[in-house]
Amino acid sequence: MSNAIACTCLGGLGRFGNQMFQYAYARAYAESIGAKLYTNRWIGRDLFEGIDDPIMDECSWERTEEPGGRDHIDLWGYFQRPHHLALLSRSKLKRWLRPKSKYQKRGHELVFHKRRGDYIDAGCYALITDKAYEDGARKFGKDPSKAKIYSDDRPVEATYDDFFEIMASKVIFRANSSYSWWAATLSDGE
Repeated sequence: MSNAIACTCLGGLGRFGNQMFQYAYARAYAESIGAKLYTNRWIGRDLFEGIDDPIMDECSWERTEEPGGRDHIDLWGYFQRPHHLALLSRSKLKRWLRPKSKYQKRGHELVFHKRRGDYIDAGCYALITDKAYEDGARKFGKDPSKAKIYSDDRPVEATYDDFFEIMASKVIFRANSSYSWWAATLSDGE
């Protein structure tokens, strides 16, 4: 197998937003060195049109978060540092991560994503208060009482529909969360 990269942490290291960073970086890195990307089975294959990389569920190559131009490695990490993000472009991401037709949703005028569940339990993450969402909406001329509110206190399956509704919305106030960061990044909204 010549010029190949694997990313087998997908689905096993972090939740949905983290997996999006992992996939995007792995794909961009493989493309940057002219390598074929192999991934394992992960939820993105079911949700997005542009994901059809060959499957490699197990890999014996070196695991690394810092590939340094090498191939025949298994990319393993969260890939959210500035030098990882430097390989990405919004236009490329929007082309790669198009929702399949059954996930194309109607959005809302204004949405708030409030991450609460694991952040409250962990006690070490900054929470955006309800007042901060409301004040922010008013600052930008939006009525906070009309916001559709999403949170992470729903079953995992429901969060995919929520993700695509947030993505299709006109104005998105995101949480301190990679989940809503991705919905906003892939959105045509503000």
